[in-house]
Amino acid sequence: MDLSFLKTVPFWVGLLFAYLIPKMSPYIDRVLSRSWVFITDQFPGSLRRYFRGRMARKLRVVRAKRWRIAHINYEIARSNSWFIVFMGTIGVFLILLAIGPFKGLFQVNFWIGMALTCPIYIAEFVWLHFDNKVKQLIKYNSKIRITSRSTGARDAPR
Repeated sequence: MDLSFLKTVPFWVGLLFAYLIPKMSPYIDRVLSRSWVFITDQFPGSLRRYFRGRMARKLRVVRAKRWRIAHINYEIARSNSWFIVFMGTIGVFLILLAIGPFKGLFQVNFWIGMALTCPIYIAEFVWLHFDNKVKQLIKYNSKIRITSRSTGARDAPR
């Protein structure tokens, strides 16, 4: 086994990034969300109203579904299924790249090879979309309103 790749700088830079990116991700997400709030505050009223309305619609859907454990489990299973599809597309592409017709494709034309990887990115975006929905459902699952604003009665699960 040839271990000469351990002496190369790109290997160590890639290893460093593979370690640092997951560690820095929460901080990057926090900075991006704060900057998004700052940017949207500078928008004109109609555009700001559109984004607030979109967020309100998402939260209404979450509020309606957060009490149903069966629905939360269904969304978790859906997200996990899309993760399996995502990993499957990566596996199929790697098999086609290693032994199939895509073997020399990147040497012939790099951009056509990159265009053929689009199913991987599409599956990843769909998986991340459903994963975000599950995270929101779980986050709001334990949040309840003790009393109703108008009647003072307890807010019961539906």
